[in-house]
Formats: sequence, structure tokens, C-alpha cells
Amino acid sequence: MPRFAVLATMAVAGLAACGSASQAGNASVASLPSISATARSASLDPSSQGTSDIPTNIASGRPQLRVDTTAAEQARIYGTWYSCLQSHGVVMETTHGQLKPKGTTPASAFTACASSQPLEPPALNPDTNPDYNADLAKDINCINRQSPAKVDPVPGGWTFASSTDPFYSTAAFQQILFSCQIVGFGPG
Repeated sequence: MPRFAVLATMAVAGLAACGSASQAGNASVASLPSISATARSASLDPSSQGTSDIPTNIASGRPQLRVDTTAAEQARIYGTWYSCLQSHGVVMETTHGQLKPKGTTPASAFTACASSQPLEPPALNPDTNPDYNADLAKDINCINRQSPAKVDPVPGGWTFASSTDPFYSTAAFQQILFSCQIVGFGPG
């Protein structure tokens, strides 16, 4: 299983402000973070709208995640995108307790919502981070020092050393992933 860049439990916090087809730019859905199914109802709460404090990528106008973006921030950012997709007819599904888009149709929904699709942190992309391999090694070493459940390096990321260790699904493991991602890929 490839590296998880997104923390496990995510809650939805806002309704979408969907973009136009001209903003589609780099809409890709190869890997979609997900939100907890129990948090889905929060996306329908109009009082939770508002994303003005979310960092935006100047070139694309899309929300820009940082290495230190918290689970709550990610939930709000992805919740906006997922709500937009859903309002444009994308069917959502729950897999392993996480809500996410089921497929990539209708394509028009992904085009309409492209401006709200978050961009992953540039530091987590080997194409934009010249120190990616060294940063990844620091991340893996940190995880294996702090966690009783170990991970193994694979090209471009890491995988679980054991497919059955229950610690992988705990909040404590998610906190280790978050803190080690900052250690490995953060500034400094």
C-alpha cells in the first residue's frame, strides 16, 4: 500500500464554491484522500461555510495543502471539494470507513469543481522536491523510531511492514505520521 499523505479520520466542514470549466487546469484524481462517513452530514451545515483562511496556490487558484496541514484543516479543504463534486452528481462511497468519490464520473463535475480540488504539498512530490528521497528517509526513520508498527521503504514512499498490525488504524499512529511528515518534509 503506497504512502498515506492524508491523516486517517477526516470530517467535512463546508459547502463548495465550485469553479468554472475554464479553471479545470490540472484536475486529476489518481489518488483521493477521503473523509469519514460519519462526518458527511457536516457538509450540509451552511453555518460551517468559509474557507478564506485556506492557503491558495497563486498560479492555479486552488487550495494548497502544506506539510503541516492538520487533519481538521484537511477535512475542511477536502470537504469543500467533495461537497462540490457531490452537488454535481458524483456518487460518494464509503471504503474502510472513509467517504470518498466513487469513480471519476460525471467528468463535468470534476471540471466544475477543479478550482476547489486541493493541491498536495510540493515537498511531498518528487518532481518538485529535489531532496525528496532524503526527506522520505527522514520520515520513515522517524515513523519507525516512534511507532511499534513499522513501515518499509518502497520506491517513492513506504508500505506497511505488516498487513495485520492493528496499531496502523489508531489515532496514535496517525499522530505519528503527521509529526514525522513534518520532521521529514518540513522546513529546516
